[in-house]
Amino acid sequence: MELELTEDEINAYHTLPCEPTVYEDDIYVKENLGPNPRNLMVSLSCVTVQYLLMLYMVYQQSNVIYYLLFTFLFGASLGYILLLNQSNPGVLRKNADLQKYLKDAAPATVVMMLNFRFVQRWCVDCRIYIPPRVRHCYDCNRCISRYDHHCPWLSNCIGINNYKLFVLSCFHYFLTMCTSVYFNITLIKDLGFFKGQYFNFDFWVDFAQHERAITLITIMFCITTFMATYAMAIQTYFIANNVTHYEFAARPYDGINPFNQGMKQAAIYQILAGFVGNVRTFFNLPFALKG
Repeated sequence: MELELTEDEINAYHTLPCEPTVYEDDIYVKENLGPNPRNLMVSLSCVTVQYLLMLYMVYQQSNVIYYLLFTFLFGASLGYILLLNQSNPGVLRKNADLQKYLKDAAPATVVMMLNFRFVQRWCVDCRIYIPPRVRHCYDCNRCISRYDHHCPWLSNCIGINNYKLFVLSCFHYFLTMCTSVYFNITLIKDLGFFKGQYFNFDFWVDFAQHERAITLITIMFCITTFMATYAMAIQTYFIANNVTHYEFAARPYDGINPFNQGMKQAAIYQILAGFVGNVRTFFNLPFALKG
């Protein structure tokens, strides 16, 4: 339901200029590798280096099954990066509200949704009134539906169409790192270094002096696993509360989250029902693989 702007809002959202003759960007055409191609190459290179390091670890046992396993895991990780890079995050068409702007020259519009008053500011670049949960990305220069964040390492935005794919890629990478660490620890044990001394500091010092390469690789994968675990924990929190990364960081709705279905509930069963509703909202998101 569309409402009228208050006098304070009219003063706050001053009329912005637009270019009424610009229509060439009506249809979204993605650049080949997005706005951050160098960062994307760094991401692909890091995963490739991790794969080569794991091949070195597998070489210590010369087990073909592990060669195939880690080739699949890291190959899929590279595939996720490329899919996310080429996916359409939910780009809105430009000029959708241009005629309305030219007619009313309103700096913003107001809509009522979920018992909350949303102010839709005018986007001078896309020439639309920005709907709730939409934000203009200045890296991609487009307005993104359910904007989560712009990921320079994927050279693309994460939005309504590819957020589910992004979470799936985080989960896959988390499993890949856990599998790698488990294999490394098992390798150390199979090589005869472990004698039940998991918490013996002197043992680890002695082992590191004799097997520096294996030690450094294992430490690196442990650190990466911790980072992947943290990323998955953050995404789990976002899903459980139906909040995006941008909304969590910027608090654009007066410090509250009107989209959290369990936020305003008092009873435990209502909070749990809201949690289930938030998770269902995540699974109902589109699953886009094409740009």
